[in-house]
Amino acid sequence: MTNNAIEANHASSGSSGSASKPPSKRRSFQVAGATPTELISLFGSPVLFLLIFVVFYLWLGESFYNPNQRMLEFSQAIPATIITLGVVVILAVGQFDLSVAYNASLSAYLVIGLNYRNDIPMWASILITLAFASFVGFSNGILVTKFRINAFITTLGVGGVLLGLARVYSEGGQGLNPSPTDHPLPEWFHAFLGDFQNTAPTPVVIVVAVMLIAALLHTINGRAIPSTVSKPIRAAILLVIAAIALLAVFGSGIVNFVSVNVVIFLVLATLLWIVMTYTTFGRNLYAVGSNPRAAGYAGVNSSRYTLSAFTITGLLAGVAGIMLAATQQAAIQGAADGFLLPAYSAAFLSTVLISRGRFHIWGAVIGALCLTYVASGLVVGGVAYTWADVFNGGVLIAAVALSSVVRRTAR
Repeated sequence: MTNNAIEANHASSGSSGSASKPPSKRRSFQVAGATPTELISLFGSPVLFLLIFVVFYLWLGESFYNPNQRMLEFSQAIPATIITLGVVVILAVGQFDLSVAYNASLSAYLVIGLNYRNDIPMWASILITLAFASFVGFSNGILVTKFRINAFITTLGVGGVLLGLARVYSEGGQGLNPSPTDHPLPEWFHAFLGDFQNTAPTPVVIVVAVMLIAALLHTINGRAIPSTVSKPIRAAILLVIAAIALLAVFGSGIVNFVSVNVVIFLVLATLLWIVMTYTTFGRNLYAVGSNPRAAGYAGVNSSRYTLSAFTITGLLAGVAGIMLAATQQAAIQGAADGFLLPAYSAAFLSTVLISRGRFHIWGAVIGALCLTYVASGLVVGGVAYTWADVFNGGVLIAAVALSSVVRRTAR
């Protein structure tokens, strides 16, 4: 007899006596329709970062809350955050890519080298670099899906190959520094992809900001707030978040300091969020990562989607490398190698910031910015910048631990 039949039998015989009554289901303590564990998973990480920034305000004052400086740091963090987006895509299918930072480093050197050494037009150098980075991701996917090699081993080995190729192409780590008199780079390359002082028109920034706030509220309402939370409490949460976001964007005057490359990045993140959230392709990526066997029974080709995820991750690594090169206006071997740990830290933070146990694009962006600003605040406060990796590693451990708790709670 199945469990449903047993429950039905108990229900039909409930009037025969107390001995035949079904066992009562213990109700857990709830606040506003959510259990304490759900509330912690929802508010724990955001409240922690909010408290940190409040401490920074009391401790550092205007030396930290400078909108111009914050936008400079946002602009400088774009390459690492784009790598984070690629990490979110690959984690969504349940895989890892440890070569993504080395891919970005080689891409950054390649896009400058092709133009500076080989006299290839910059637009062609960009296309070649993107094709190469995508091929690296595709190769990772082939090794994992066709040859059944573990993703850790595959991407670690490919990362080593990329590191070696970078050293060969850079002739042992030699940097390339184009100058106005020695093969100058096109002005548009730095102006649109790396110059934080090239601010975007204010109306464009306002439109993008409003769209992002709407997307943030929609995401939190659908992915972060438990379905058991009552409608008044849900509305109150969204109103508070909307007020904080509007105050942060418009009250601080930060709209006057948003650079063109930041707008380009936000548009890229928005497009990727739409693909991951509202298309069959994106939903199938999550399905493969959640349960590949069940996805296969539903007709989803797990290998094809895994291969696609690796290729997209490689492509985004190429984009990150190009924007890093545009920011530095030079080719530096290994320039993005240190972005791997922050990228994974921010990606795992996405599972506990605005999503309950699921890797999410906007959660990763917010996580990356929180890590950037906290590290900056510590430096402004007198902490040596060398502690940044210690902080990122601790955040990664804490995010993975909290994500595991959230996943168990959601079951």
